[in-house]
Amino acid sequence: MALCLRQPIHITREVYNFEADRLTVNDIKDDGASPGVYDEEMKRIMLIITVSMCDLCIMLTDALALVYPQVLPTVRVPEQCLLLALEVQRVRGSLDAWYSGMQYHMSVFPVYQRSGGPAILFQNLLQIYFHSTRILLANYEIQMEVEFCLIQIQSQESISRNSTELQ
Repeated sequence: MALCLRQPIHITREVYNFEADRLTVNDIKDDGASPGVYDEEMKRIMLIITVSMCDLCIMLTDALALVYPQVLPTVRVPEQCLLLALEVQRVRGSLDAWYSGMQYHMSVFPVYQRSGGPAILFQNLLQIYFHSTRILLANYEIQMEVEFCLIQIQSQESISRNSTELQ
């Protein structure tokens, strides 16, 4: 993920309202109506995956902005530890909610429909991004705990939990 940050993030919460109405399948269903490679059911699955990918991009933007801020703080104080930990938990919770939603949307299709080549490819791609972001957050939380909290008992528990998650 750090490799994609050679350029600064251009779409952030400061310049774009991420709370606006989300893209839905109904917004793009006409785009999939043209004759082509996929049958109707596969087109529906691919539309759901596309919408899920757009939602995931919002979560990724939050994670990247948190871990790789545009402006680094000049002074780091231990009091920032709690605020950053809360932000990590918010982003992690949003990611988990997104993952549960994606799993639910895909579960309505029979296995034989959602296990077609393109559907599996793009579902796995989304899962790679999801799990990579979880690892990024766990690693960041460990780094933050070591740097800010001076390894208190609570920090040791958090580091242990994140180490388990990284495995």
